[in-house]
Amino acid sequence: LAVDELKKALKLYGAGEPRYSEALKIIATLGSATWSQLRTGIEARLGKITDSTLSNILRNLADSGFIRKDGSKYTVADPTLRRGILTFL
Repeated sequence: LAVDELKKALKLYGAGEPRYSEALKIIATLGSATWSQLRTGIEARLGKITDSTLSNILRNLADSGFIRKDGSKYTVADPTLRRGILTFL
């Protein structure tokens, strides 16, 4: 259910959806990720990303409740959602 809601929410981002999905996959895979790790990972798979674009992605995901920021690291907000991201995204 959580993954279905996530997929619906990601579709709202249109052309930006791959970057949102990649950010979530990186965070879920690592367990937690810094801004630099996210930027490096996204750029390795999808090409250059600006600071402002990455900041917007992280803010939108946090505002939607999918991720949270703990100090300097981002984590998936819910363990069930994390498993769903690793399995289905």
